[in-house]
Amino acid sequence: MQDQDQRSAVTPYRMYILTIWNENHRSSNIGENWRFKLEAPQTQWVQGFSHLAALLEVLMQILIEMKGET
Repeated sequence: MQDQDQRSAVTPYRMYILTIWNENHRSSNIGENWRFKLEAPQTQWVQGFSHLAALLEVLMQILIEMKGET
C-alpha cells in the first residue's frame, strides 16, 4: 500500500526535446538565422520557431499551465 501512495505523490512532469540550429553558420548572433524546434514525444506535438522570443513565450505558457495542474 505504501508503494502506491508514493507513486501517486510523484510530481507530474513533461518531457520536451529542444533542437537548435543555425541556418547561417557564419553568424554567431543569437538573433540572426537561429532556428528552434520543440517536441513533446509523449503527445507527438512539434512546433518550430524562427525567433528565440517566440520559443520563450511558449515555454512560459507551458510552465503556467503546469503550475495550474498542481
